[in-house]
Amino acid sequence: MESSSELDEIRSRIQERWSRLQRFTILGVISFAAFLLVMTDTVYLPSMIHIQQDLDTTELLVTLSVALFAFVIGLMPLLWGPLSDAIGRRWLLVLSMAFFTAVSLVLTWATNMGMFLALRVCQGVGISSVFAVGSGEYRPMRLESVRLVYRCMPS
Repeated sequence: MESSSELDEIRSRIQERWSRLQRFTILGVISFAAFLLVMTDTVYLPSMIHIQQDLDTTELLVTLSVALFAFVIGLMPLLWGPLSDAIGRRWLLVLSMAFFTAVSLVLTWATNMGMFLALRVCQGVGISSVFAVGSGEYRPMRLESVRLVYRCMPS
């Protein structure tokens, strides 16, 4: 654990590098990404019956899409962490969120359950970067509002 003086030094370097507006913009983007992570499943669950009917599939396969999504969200931060160290957190978060958005749009046109399952896995890959990248991006700032966001993020 870092000492108080080391944390103060980190805070002062961050405050010199980014303005208050930039810090809160980053916080807003990360918070919105965390919100999307939760909403992706929350909005999806009530529509499972309609998905089952529209894709003419079984309840088991529709439920499997929830399990696969959750599994990928839990597994992918193991890849995102080292990758963010290699190429940078900002671009990784931007690219993964763009990927998530594109996959979400394509998912609306899924014509069969195989395509739907594959796209749900891809959706989980894109949004899961929030765990590894988002929390690491803002951790050193230790602002009260950041602590609040961390408390609200799912674990």
